[in-house]
Amino acid sequence: MHARTRKKQPVNPAHTLPSAMPVAVYQGGGEVAVEQRPVPPIDAGQVLVEVSHCGICGSDLHMIVEGWGKPGFVGGHEYTGVIAAVGGGVDGWAVGDEIVCGVSPRCGRCRGCREGRPSQCDNRDGSVTDADADEALAAVKEIEDAGAVTYADAEAGRLQDAS
Repeated sequence: MHARTRKKQPVNPAHTLPSAMPVAVYQGGGEVAVEQRPVPPIDAGQVLVEVSHCGICGSDLHMIVEGWGKPGFVGGHEYTGVIAAVGGGVDGWAVGDEIVCGVSPRCGRCRGCREGRPSQCDNRDGSVTDADADEALAAVKEIEDAGAVTYADAEAGRLQDAS
């Protein structure tokens, strides 16, 4: 696995997350509305990311414009942010780390993931278009710690084959 060179944002020790957040939710029929939803809890092995930027890619457009998504779908699987909380058993990440996320579902442990080729993950379970989990068109997103990549790794081009 690549050594994690972390870029940190200053963290306000008094910073607390709100209990609710705005989320862009697919309503059906090509309509998206902003709703208030609870900030998701995190489990062991997960981090909570305050989303700073989220892209809208072709998959999102298919889900919304062409109706591939089910009402209630939250898109946005290509995003950046800052780690806001770290679950138990997570090593190598800290609150304040700036990260790039969601380029491809991956385990972070197999050969493809360790070599920086997440689209070649041996343990990949489906794709972003058939995931049931909410994605990052929201203020906060919970992810498995293996789903995050440092800015340094992203800038070094270690995600060039991501799908």
